[in-house]
Amino acid sequence: MPDLNLREATKDEIRQIALWLLEDRTAHPMFAGFTNRGWRRFLYEKVVTPRYLRASHTWVLEQDGQEAGYAVVQQTGSSIYVADLVVRAGFDRFGLTAATLSKAEALAQDGQYRFVRTSPWDASQEALAPYLTVGYRSLD
Repeated sequence: MPDLNLREATKDEIRQIALWLLEDRTAHPMFAGFTNRGWRRFLYEKVVTPRYLRASHTWVLEQDGQEAGYAVVQQTGSSIYVADLVVRAGFDRFGLTAATLSKAEALAQDGQYRFVRTSPWDASQEALAPYLTVGYRSLD
């Protein structure tokens, strides 16, 4: 069983996560057109993404002492929103997803929020499997 850990990102890690987030979003068709254009990419990389990460709970996901991914969790209205959850290839997606959702649920309970929401970009069965395994369900 791998040793899984989630912790708040440090200021230096926020910079690295911002680059990863930009990479991940640039690869997604919904964001590619926006983030691949000169000044827009610069604005997104230097201003938008760092502010977004600092205004959220940004967690480093670790497996056996190695950085395995990141999660960005926001407090919105009456809910906790898992806005970004990325587990790098070669790491335990199911375990890290379950640990992230569990930590988000604890944050919701501590803050007396009513819901934990998430919206994976990829709605394939493979992408949704970790969420379904820990009891989340699709509403559409």
